Amino acid sequence: MLYTYRQLRGERYSRRTIDTLVDAGTLRRAGRFFASRSEDDVVVEALRHGLRPTCLTAAEHHGLWLPPGSGTHVHGRRRVDLPDSYVGHGWHRVWPEDLPVASPALLIEHAARCLDPLDVGILADSALRQGRLHESQIDVIRSVACRVQWRL
Repeated sequence: MLYTYRQLRGERYSRRTIDTLVDAGTLRRAGRFFASRSEDDVVVEALRHGLRPTCLTAAEHHGLWLPPGSGTHVHGRRRVDLPDSYVGHGWHRVWPEDLPVASPALLIEHAARCLDPLDVGILADSALRQGRLHESQIDVIRSVACRVQWRL
């Protein structure tokens, strides 16, 4: 699980308690977020770099069907030198979402510019079947993905 500081404070954790949980390894710092011990190291490391997982990395996080592919797929707010194992999906002036990991709609939009069209279709079908995406969102994703080009 991923949490913001505000969420933890809302759960009645004091700053001292949060620091104690981090020191004990129960929580890990992940950029602006905190991650439980069970959170995937790939996601935590991307967040520590100031990046947010998307495309294949976010699909795995959400438990969607995964087409073949490699690397940690990320997007960010500013250009940074990406480690060799990272696949960049563009840079945004402002985060398109407040979520630490791209939503199914956003990850499929990014996947449309990265993956084979058949894989994108199967990925979208996986999200639809799991109830993580609505059919009306697919039309929006299709129109946006066809218009926008990445600035890599």
